[in-house]
Amino acid sequence: MTPLHMQARALAEAGIPVFPCAPDAKHPAVANGMYEATTDLEVIDEWWNRDDFNIGVRPDTVGWAVVDIDPGGDGHWNTLANDSGGHGPTYEVQTPRDGRHLYFVGSVPSTVGKLASHVDTRGKGGYVLVPPSVVGGKPYQVLHDRDIVELPRWIADRIAQSDGQRKLSVGELDTPTGLARGESYLRSLLRRGAVAISGAGGNAFTYQVFAQLRDLGVSREKSLGLLLADDGWNAGCRPPWSEEELETIGNNAWQYAQNEPANVDNRSAAEVFGTNEAFREALAKTEKAKSRYRLMSAEDFDNEPEPTWIVQNLIPADSTVLWIGPSQAFKSFLLLDVFLGVASGTQTFGHTPSKGCVLYGALEDLRNVGKTRRRAWQTAKGLSSDKLENFRASMVPYVQEVHGEVDEWCQEISSWLGDRKLALLAIDTAGKVLGGLSENDSTSVRLFGRFCDTLRERFGCSVVAVHHSGKDSERGARGSSAWLADFDSVIETIRPDKTQLSAEVIVRKHKNAADGARWLFKGRNFAGSLVFEPSTTDEYRQVVEQADAFASSKVAKILVERGCRSRDSALISATLFTALGGPLGDEKGVKALEKLAKTKLRPYCTEEDGVTWWWLPEAGRED
Repeated sequence: MTPLHMQARALAEAGIPVFPCAPDAKHPAVANGMYEATTDLEVIDEWWNRDDFNIGVRPDTVGWAVVDIDPGGDGHWNTLANDSGGHGPTYEVQTPRDGRHLYFVGSVPSTVGKLASHVDTRGKGGYVLVPPSVVGGKPYQVLHDRDIVELPRWIADRIAQSDGQRKLSVGELDTPTGLARGESYLRSLLRRGAVAISGAGGNAFTYQVFAQLRDLGVSREKSLGLLLADDGWNAGCRPPWSEEELETIGNNAWQYAQNEPANVDNRSAAEVFGTNEAFREALAKTEKAKSRYRLMSAEDFDNEPEPTWIVQNLIPADSTVLWIGPSQAFKSFLLLDVFLGVASGTQTFGHTPSKGCVLYGALEDLRNVGKTRRRAWQTAKGLSSDKLENFRASMVPYVQEVHGEVDEWCQEISSWLGDRKLALLAIDTAGKVLGGLSENDSTSVRLFGRFCDTLRERFGCSVVAVHHSGKDSERGARGSSAWLADFDSVIETIRPDKTQLSAEVIVRKHKNAADGARWLFKGRNFAGSLVFEPSTTDEYRQVVEQADAFASSKVAKILVERGCRSRDSALISATLFTALGGPLGDEKGVKALEKLAKTKLRPYCTEEDGVTWWWLPEAGRED
């Protein structure tokens, strides 16, 4: 048993949940990352018998807060601590980069640079690696083996001040309005299928549910009762929690909360909106939720709203879209055309969309997308920069959240939006955002699908994920078959000839609308990049035929030039193959040609005694 394996067991036996991180690295080595942290020794043995993993710990699960001082942050930290009252000697770890982790008893959110430059925190929504984990060949080492002391109040206050937050006052618990809002909140979760799922962050999500009920002014006891009701939220979880498990999570949510309970305005809708139109609209939105399993009549279906579009026939509103295509098929160029078109209200894919806010999230060529390609498109359209105020581009955090990065990213988006709504969000590419997960693993792909669904629900937008297609074009997306199943729409980009700047975009699937829509494009070099414009069917067909070595038009041309108008003047397959430009003696090429003799080239040949003879169709044959 290795030292890492022994330490993982020792921590678990001490009641500290652990999870594996990749050897010599920081990222989690399991599909659900830090949310799979456990004290189950059998699971831990199974993990560490598989590989000598590093050890990850979520500080907030054991009542710890960690201050992470990176190289270059000591001076900033010392100045801040001295000016704020300092802290007692506490447990301290040296990191492989010669930084420090200071451990405290208490609770903080995971933050980046909010305490001071190069000084982060690890708590809610984050994790740390612990000794003797190794990164870059260097170990985490205990620098000072002391008792962990209480978190100084000034640290939490400093983070709250940095966030522009304020401590909210205590409100009255379990008021009729507060309880009604708590019930409405739980019904809305059930209606959307937002429930806890074992192995997919269910514990953390349930914690959030308790925290939200607390903010709404529902007491711990009443929250537990609402969740455990026969038709309550817990009944929809997979599997449902036991009463003891729920009570434990609820206790944690109350113990580690940052704000006082009942900090949400619990006045009734009538008090807030009066009797004006806004009040009636609010009432319409908060009418009693219907069961997810209700039996729908023909009238119910007739009253269902028709699908709405961000871009007509291409991208539905409030949906998840998978945009696939081989490498260098121009899929990112064409997707950017959509995003810039929506941001500026400029025609794209044959339609002029309503203007809306868009965010292009990229882990490939972010600068290229935001500057070179955007500038070329903008210049080609004759637009000024102020017309793209609704456009933003950014990096994308990995699906396996590290140190609260997903929440930090979402907060950045919300800050930019203000009271505006996001129309489109791109993730380019899905494979990159998976991080340490595998695109061939259906569980990992479904985790990514939930990641996209969460973003769609949070911002009320459509999420478009870019992914590569596989070597077998008929199978669609590269990797697991779950890619095609887990998205509302699937769009494919095809480049028929790698020597030509032409592309075809086809809708392979729409969940709630007709598929099969098709657009043709031709590109041109412009301003150091490429811009695309619609192509005609004839232009595109010429490109396709040029790229197709066995195009019908090419076969017909050879047969006409050789005078192959009867069986007596027909060519054998090997002769036709070389006449089409194929290399002499290429048996595989000849077999590929003969395979087409049974499909698209059937009018140009006959088979006799196992030999395929090539000559012109009946309309061109002479008696």
